[in-house]
Amino acid sequence: MHPRSSPPSIFISYAHSNGEDFARFLRLILIEEYRFGVWQDRTKMQVGEAWWQQIVAALTSEIE
Repeated sequence: MHPRSSPPSIFISYAHSNGEDFARFLRLILIEEYRFGVWQDRTKMQVGEAWWQQIVAALTSEIE
């Protein structure tokens, strides 16, 4: 097994109707305690741009 040069990136998918609070909490833990790169729509999506293309781009490229 090769050591990682950077921590893994994580894409958070959740239901806004009942999962947003937990997703926010999970995102903070993953970033602050584990230093993972995390993509969550509420923090990474650009208003006015096609949402589906943004999600596909996040899934197919390295998450910042």
